[in-house]
Amino acid sequence: MSRPEIEIDWNRVDQMLIEGCIGTEIAAKFCMHPDTLYRRVEEKFKMGFTAYSTEKRSIGDYLLRQKQFHKAIEGDNTLLIWLGKNRLKQKENPDQIEFNNAIAEKFDSVMNLLTKSQVSDLSMAESNISNADKSMLETGEDIA
Repeated sequence: MSRPEIEIDWNRVDQMLIEGCIGTEIAAKFCMHPDTLYRRVEEKFKMGFTAYSTEKRSIGDYLLRQKQFHKAIEGDNTLLIWLGKNRLKQKENPDQIEFNNAIAEKFDSVMNLLTKSQVSDLSMAESNISNADKSMLETGEDIA
């Protein structure tokens, strides 16, 4: 006497494939051996499990791409960059990065020199103020 055939919810199978599940996971969900699931797919849909799962997984890929695309278009810059690199094969130009880094280093050097120069100028200006002027500054009196 053979065991009764396990009922398969084909809508749930489709959904799991769309979500990216693999055959062994789906078979486990229905408490059956993967080979049984694969055989039942062939019987019901007249195609192998690989073709069937590829068809359904493609729907999931489409839905993900669509969501990513809309999110990127709505202003998610990280996703825009990721899609540009992965879908459009865009890449950062190493020469441009090196050039930008060189400019940034020169800018930092100039800013450091300016800052040191401004501090030095301020120290010199302070030393040129007479003691009387300093006391008037501290008390808030007008210097004239």
